[in-house]
Amino acid sequence: MANRARGLLPGMTASLLIAAWWLSLIVIWQTPLVDLTPPKMLAIAALPLLIIARIWTLVARTDRSIILLVYAYVVWLVLTAVLRGSGYDVKMTGGYAVFFGGAFALAYSAARARPDRAAVALTLAALGGLAITLIGVGLERFAYPGSGASDSLAPLWGLVRPQDGTFHPGLGPQPLHFPSGDPTVLRVSSWFAQTNYLAFFAVLVAGLTATLLVAMLHRGRLRAAALAALGLAACAVTVVWTYSRAGMIGLIAVVAAVVVTDVVRDAKAWRSRSMMLLRGAPIVLVLAVLSASLLTDDVGLRRFTPLVANATPAPGDQVPSIELSAARAGAIRIATQAAAFDLVTEDPRTLLLGPGQETFDMAIHDPASPHFVKDAIGIIDPNSLWLSLGISGGIVAAVLLASVLALTWIRVSIASRRIPAGSRLSLVLWLAAWIPTWALLQFAGTFPFNPSEAIILGTLLGAAIAQSGVGRQQRPIQGTGSSG
Repeated sequence: MANRARGLLPGMTASLLIAAWWLSLIVIWQTPLVDLTPPKMLAIAALPLLIIARIWTLVARTDRSIILLVYAYVVWLVLTAVLRGSGYDVKMTGGYAVFFGGAFALAYSAARARPDRAAVALTLAALGGLAITLIGVGLERFAYPGSGASDSLAPLWGLVRPQDGTFHPGLGPQPLHFPSGDPTVLRVSSWFAQTNYLAFFAVLVAGLTATLLVAMLHRGRLRAAALAALGLAACAVTVVWTYSRAGMIGLIAVVAAVVVTDVVRDAKAWRSRSMMLLRGAPIVLVLAVLSASLLTDDVGLRRFTPLVANATPAPGDQVPSIELSAARAGAIRIATQAAAFDLVTEDPRTLLLGPGQETFDMAIHDPASPHFVKDAIGIIDPNSLWLSLGISGGIVAAVLLASVLALTWIRVSIASRRIPAGSRLSLVLWLAAWIPTWALLQFAGTFPFNPSEAIILGTLLGAAIAQSGVGRQQRPIQGTGSSG
């Protein structure tokens, strides 16, 4: 029975990841405690499967210390919510413990029980997810009728961004499309809940396709390299069409991290000048695609212009310009982040435990509060994972997660020198490039307590820790020059 359950773990891990990407707003069953969406239901359903699989027998001794650190991070968030006496925060962090913790346990167990199958499942989920996402990107980009016009595909977008519910208590549904400031051009979201989620997905998959491109060029497999290059170019175009400034920076950063990771891992394999040029192919490709895209579509460049400019519209303005829209978003982000920083550092107690998400929410939306942000209607977080953790768990929570990320990155970097060429090596190299990129982007990133974001992070961290743990138990591969 346990062996059969373990055989299901890789497929369940991939399914959970896909559901977290695309199905986070579809409410299947409303309950007084929680609205159940497909990713939440899969995360909960995975718990009995893990018990049947006897996951406690899969934990390696070499992994216990970092797993304990992950456990401390999750428990600390729940504990601080309890100490603050906020029912809202207890519910939020309790849900985070289930969804992040469940995804982490599932991905870790899958990789420990079936390392190769688990690596293949995650890789195929990412590549298959990219292919399906590109269909949505193309439909939304080229079939968009313009602001105010009737959208014949509205029912399709309404499936993934339902219009009969709320994204957050007290708020309306997510819009079907996200404006760029130009009424004829939208910011694509494809099948995702919002544009920035698509941008971060594209950055994630860009790390994988860049890793595969380097590996295939090194092996001389030109057809496979061409497919990887095509996937990487598609990721770059997708990021451009989201017009996400963080996404653009993340795309360049993750591709550079792939090349640096490969250099550090196996410098001797690339001795000739021609091979060094091949190694830098992902960076050259991304820069070429970005340059061509931005030269033919200036919306992205115009959104970069007013990063912190005055976002006050002129009297009578009905439709904001691209620059004004970007400036307003930047100003709101800076204001909410400043409010979060002030609340966290207000006194030693809030610095240690955090003021709490409920307190932050009230502070930026209450006109009587000194931290009131006038234009923050519908905004519930400071657009920074690190500040969100400071709000909900103080500096301790941020340090605990940073420690987990740093140790995991060190482990996968070391494991990349021990694991032989194949799907597991590609996964490890991919995650070794993605982890530091993701940590950097989270200074202007996502809300960690969103269930879908919690599931994605838990899945990738669980897989990284388990795969690197397996690698530590193998002999180093002497004299290998393969990049997997």
